[in-house]
Amino acid sequence: MIKKIGSLLLLLTIPFVLYAKGDPEVGMIKAEVCAQCHGFDGKTADPIVPRLNGQNQDFLYRNAMHYNRGERYDIVMKKVINKVRPSAEDIADITAFYSGLPMMAGDGIITAEGEIGKAIFAKYNCRFCHNDENRNDKIFISKTAVIGGQNKAYLYKSLKDIQQDVREADQFNLMERVLNHMTDDQIRALAEYLSALK
Repeated sequence: MIKKIGSLLLLLTIPFVLYAKGDPEVGMIKAEVCAQCHGFDGKTADPIVPRLNGQNQDFLYRNAMHYNRGERYDIVMKKVINKVRPSAEDIADITAFYSGLPMMAGDGIITAEGEIGKAIFAKYNCRFCHNDENRNDKIFISKTAVIGGQNKAYLYKSLKDIQQDVREADQFNLMERVLNHMTDDQIRALAEYLSALK
């Protein structure tokens, strides 16, 4: 199993081409509808809604296009997509705007549960793709999400959705393979840890 994961990790080191660059200034205007839930600063107050500030644009663009094409479902996002009908250019502009904002960050306080999550993060070598513990280096694989400082409730739900194959995380199903080794308590601890990173 470890060898298989190692091989998949190696494949992920292949450079990716940016999906779309977009115009962040135009994107700020187009983001008016998005801001109703995510905020213009990307720092939503709703714990189950993801923060978007400083997120990798490739990741944002790919997921927004999944919603746009009906490949990923959320009742609120479906209503927004049906109302706005954004084009690929619109999504490129909006994601350029949000990705250009200061990166999301937690409070830096690691609780006892968070320490368990930290050990899990290290055990499964999550830092290979998610470089959130060394964010000053800003070495992220372009299609990979920034998860440090993300809302804890959203992180937990996302990890459970990936574990249960409700949503796709990566083309190799690497996340699903790793999460299938974790208990619910371990996933909660991981979300606790990651949400605190700054």
